[in-house]
Amino acid sequence: ALRGGMEIIQETFGENSLKYTMVLFTRGDDLNDKTIEQYLGKTVSALKQLIDVCENRYHDCAAGNTILGRKVFKAETSRVCHYSVS
Repeated sequence: ALRGGMEIIQETFGENSLKYTMVLFTRGDDLNDKTIEQYLGKTVSALKQLIDVCENRYHDCAAGNTILGRKVFKAETSRVCHYSVS
């Protein structure tokens, strides 16, 4: 499923689109005292590959830390530019 997702993103937004993608994890507070890094250390290789392709850009938007999540989202979206194809 992850490989298909990466292909869909690249087909839709272009081959280099994953260079500008950030992986956001929700419900990180469900990891029971584990950090997202600890979870990723035990996860499937397709997820690690996605994070690698996204140049290690990921963030845990835990429900208990919504202020930090908003700050990260705002910081990252300020670097985003919009374009359209006519």
